[in-house]
Amino acid sequence: MITLKAYAKINIGLRILNKRPDGYHNIETIFHRINLYDILEISENDEISLNIQGINLPTNEDNICIKTVKLFQNNFGIRSGIRLKLIKNIPIGAGLGGGSSDAGILLKALPKFFNIQISNHSLNKLAQQLGADVPYFLNDGSAYATEKGDKLEYFKLSLPYWIITITPPIQISSKWAYENFTIDNSIKIQDNLKNLLLNNINNKENLKEFVKNDFEKLVFDKYPEIKVIKEKLYSYGVDYASLSGSGSTVFAFCKEEELFRKIYEYFKKDYYISITEPNFEP
Repeated sequence: MITLKAYAKINIGLRILNKRPDGYHNIETIFHRINLYDILEISENDEISLNIQGINLPTNEDNICIKTVKLFQNNFGIRSGIRLKLIKNIPIGAGLGGGSSDAGILLKALPKFFNIQISNHSLNKLAQQLGADVPYFLNDGSAYATEKGDKLEYFKLSLPYWIITITPPIQISSKWAYENFTIDNSIKIQDNLKNLLLNNINNKENLKEFVKNDFEKLVFDKYPEIKVIKEKLYSYGVDYASLSGSGSTVFAFCKEEELFRKIYEYFKKDYYISITEPNFEP
């Protein structure tokens, strides 16, 4: 049996630049892993089977783990089975990339499991068929993502902050968010997000001013509760707060352990919370 950890991500900044001919959008964002993960166990079996614990999800071909196995098997003509057990901790519809992480970490493990030789380039092409965020999870580290979010420049990002995520019981479809987003062409881009983040990593005023998520207005208008979460985080004195992806999770940076413990106590009753220590690396 092979046991894998599929880590969640946050989006530090998210710019939606324009719509592409293929229906996707060109974006700019930074993917960064946090200390929240699903556990995926894979073992030999006569057929493909999936058992999920933690969150009620389909276990048929609609599940991205089943899609991942079938895509890989069909690509190489594999007929042997596999048993999957998924312990689901990452909330779904939350902007934390849980399904994409499960797919990416599983796809990365399948060549060894089935004893197949495949290049990184070919594996990446398979990942792109599963979703725009999936390629990111094939490699470690943070990444500056452009185009559909699948053109990736990996880099080391050590954040000197505690990261706390607050997820309300709201699921938001990224498909809905992109379909309903209106691009504002009047906004002038100062610099790319990677430079803005790295140059202002200890300047909370500049982080708030320059590293923004374009989905916030759309999502906050539709779900005012999420806006209130962000406002409450700032009222506590966090250094930075933002929506992750298309939501529903809001995350915050803070340097004082005592502060995030106060925040945890305030939100823990009604929301799903994760905490990541400073300079975390999976």
